[in-house]
Amino acid sequence: MNLASKIKEIFIKNNGIYGAPRIKIVLNNSGVVASQTKIARIMKTFKLYSVIRVKKMNRKLKEVKKITHGPNHVNRNWSLYSKNELWVTDVTYILFNKKLHI
Repeated sequence: MNLASKIKEIFIKNNGIYGAPRIKIVLNNSGVVASQTKIARIMKTFKLYSVIRVKKMNRKLKEVKKITHGPNHVNRNWSLYSKNELWVTDVTYILFNKKLHI
Protein backbone atom coordinates (compact mmCIF):
# COMPACT_ATOMS: atom_id res chain seq x y z
CA MET A 1 0.00 0.00 0.00
CA ASN A 2 1.34 3.43 -0.82
CA LEU A 3 1.42 6.38 1.56
CA ALA A 4 -1.56 8.24 0.03
CA SER A 5 -3.90 5.28 0.40
CA LYS A 6 -2.79 4.77 4.03
CA ILE A 7 -3.46 8.44 4.78
CA LYS A 8 -6.93 8.21 3.18
CA GLU A 9 -7.69 5.04 5.14
CA ILE A 10 -6.70 6.61 8.49
CA PHE A 11 -8.61 9.81 7.66
CA ILE A 12 -11.83 7.96 6.75
CA LYS A 13 -11.51 5.50 9.66
CA ASN A 14 -11.45 8.43 12.12
CA ASN A 15 -14.44 10.25 10.55
CA GLY A 16 -12.34 13.07 9.12
CA ILE A 17 -11.29 14.36 12.53
CA TYR A 18 -7.58 13.54 12.30
CA GLY A 19 -5.30 16.12 10.71
CA ALA A 20 -1.70 15.78 9.57
CA PRO A 21 -0.12 15.73 13.07
CA ARG A 22 -2.34 12.91 14.35
CA ILE A 23 -2.08 10.92 11.12
CA LYS A 24 1.72 11.20 11.44
CA ILE A 25 1.53 9.71 14.94
CA VAL A 26 -0.65 6.82 13.72
CA LEU A 27 1.68 6.13 10.79
CA ASN A 28 4.79 6.27 13.00
CA ASN A 29 3.18 3.84 15.47
CA SER A 30 2.51 1.42 12.60
CA GLY A 31 6.13 1.65 11.40
CA VAL A 32 5.74 4.03 8.44
CA VAL A 33 8.06 7.02 8.60
CA ALA A 34 6.77 10.21 6.95
CA SER A 35 7.07 13.87 7.77
CA GLN A 36 4.10 15.93 8.83
CA THR A 37 4.67 18.31 5.90
CA LYS A 38 4.52 15.48 3.39
CA ILE A 39 1.34 14.13 4.95
CA ALA A 40 -0.23 17.61 4.88
CA ARG A 41 0.75 18.01 1.23
CA ILE A 42 -0.82 14.66 0.30
CA MET A 43 -3.97 15.52 2.26
CA LYS A 44 -4.21 18.84 0.42
CA THR A 45 -3.93 17.21 -3.02
CA PHE A 46 -6.77 14.81 -2.17
CA LYS A 47 -8.78 17.62 -0.46
CA LEU A 48 -8.82 15.91 2.91
CA TYR A 49 -9.41 18.59 5.51
CA SER A 50 -9.81 17.79 9.18
CA VAL A 51 -12.61 19.14 11.33
CA ILE A 52 -11.54 22.25 13.20
CA ARG A 53 -13.27 22.49 16.54
CA VAL A 54 -13.85 25.85 18.17
CA LYS A 55 -12.40 26.22 21.64
CA LYS A 56 -14.92 26.73 24.38
CA MET A 57 -14.23 29.86 26.32
CA ASN A 58 -14.99 29.82 30.03
CA ARG A 59 -16.24 33.32 30.48
CA LYS A 60 -16.90 34.78 33.86
CA LEU A 61 -19.95 36.94 34.24
CA LYS A 62 -19.17 40.59 34.69
CA GLU A 63 -19.88 42.04 38.06
CA VAL A 64 -23.00 44.17 37.98
CA LYS A 65 -22.28 47.61 39.35
CA LYS A 66 -24.93 49.11 41.54
CA ILE A 67 -25.95 52.50 40.19
CA THR A 68 -26.28 55.13 42.84
CA HIS A 69 -28.43 58.15 42.25
CA GLY A 70 -28.36 61.45 43.99
CA PRO A 71 -31.34 62.91 45.77
CA ASN A 72 -34.29 63.90 43.58
CA HIS A 73 -34.77 67.60 44.23
CA VAL A 74 -36.88 68.19 41.10
CA ASN A 75 -39.61 65.60 41.76
CA ARG A 76 -40.74 66.13 38.14
CA ASN A 77 -41.89 69.61 39.02
CA TRP A 78 -40.78 71.45 35.89
CA SER A 79 -42.75 74.63 36.47
CA LEU A 80 -40.51 77.58 37.19
CA TYR A 81 -41.41 80.71 39.09
CA SER A 82 -38.35 82.71 38.07
CA LYS A 83 -35.36 82.45 35.73
CA ASN A 84 -32.32 80.41 36.81
CA GLU A 85 -34.30 78.65 39.51
CA LEU A 86 -33.74 75.11 38.22
CA TRP A 87 -30.85 73.80 36.13
CA VAL A 88 -30.58 70.23 34.90
CA THR A 89 -27.65 68.70 33.02
CA ASP A 90 -25.98 65.39 32.22
CA VAL A 91 -22.43 65.03 33.53
CA THR A 92 -21.78 61.38 32.59
CA TYR A 93 -19.26 62.41 29.93
CA ILE A 94 -16.88 64.20 32.31
CA LEU A 95 -13.52 62.48 32.78
CA PHE A 96 -12.27 62.19 36.35
CA ASN A 97 -8.73 60.89 37.05
CA LYS A 98 -8.41 59.95 33.35
CA LYS A 99 -11.36 57.51 33.65
CA LEU A 100 -14.90 57.90 32.46
CA HIS A 101 -17.22 57.69 35.45
CA ILE A 102 -20.78 56.76 34.66
